[in-house]
Amino acid sequence: MAVVTYQYGIVIVSTPQSPEFDVRGEGQYRLVIATQGVRDGASFGAGFDAGPAWKSVRVPFARLTRERARQTVAWTGDDVLSFAFEMAGQSGGERWIELDNVRLFQ
Repeated sequence: MAVVTYQYGIVIVSTPQSPEFDVRGEGQYRLVIATQGVRDGASFGAGFDAGPAWKSVRVPFARLTRERARQTVAWTGDDVLSFAFEMAGQSGGERWIELDNVRLFQ
């Protein structure tokens, strides 16, 4: 397991390789990780798919990208503010996602 330290409102993730979680849903989703160093709103993130059956998803930190970034910020893992799961769809459409066993692994 990775070491996660909470200090002054910031999470410091020491030597992790990936967040991992169990998921089921319908469609495409995105893991979004906000960091203190990102000031332009373009948080680090990575997409993943989910279907109606439960599956484990591991997102290596090396896969994280920043869409529409206006500033250059390197991923360090030592200024994480939050982990979030994002879904998008058409207006009036229905989407769903269930998450379980969210954790960090080396």
